[in-house]
Amino acid sequence: MRNKMIIQAAMIMAALVLLLAACGDAASEAPAEVKAEGMELSTLDEKGLETLLAENKGKPVLLSFWASWCPPCREEMPMLSQLAKEYEGRLTIIAASLDEQKGDVRQFFKKGDPGFDVYMGSPALADKFQVTGIPHTVIFDKDGAVAMSQAGLFPHEMLTMLIDKILER
Repeated sequence: MRNKMIIQAAMIMAALVLLLAACGDAASEAPAEVKAEGMELSTLDEKGLETLLAENKGKPVLLSFWASWCPPCREEMPMLSQLAKEYEGRLTIIAASLDEQKGDVRQFFKKGDPGFDVYMGSPALADKFQVTGIPHTVIFDKDGAVAMSQAGLFPHEMLTMLIDKILER
């Protein structure tokens, strides 16, 4: 029993080390399809999200918690841009950056507009959805109810399947 606990603890520690390494400082550039000189980058808090959900009643909303320094998050941004194009008018995508500085977000999007709204995410909003790792995706159904809230980088096919199922309801 004691050996099993030691092995489990070691596996948890190894997973944490890998997670920290994956979200370390990345030298890669922002995706080519995105631009942000005039980005307002207001803070998205719980009240602001409630307003956005009310404004988008009748269509699903995908909220992505991310940061410019996180490699999986950087990989996710072009996919979110592609989803925004594929589901234009049927899905709203919102990105809530957990970066500390607005300048980091603007720098990330210096090459182009992502095709969806980008905000600075408030710590309280991240806590509400129990964001412990990024990227973290929250999908709301057409009525604004949480259909999914999960950390991780999801394949494009999986997200389209989830969105399509929500759109069918």
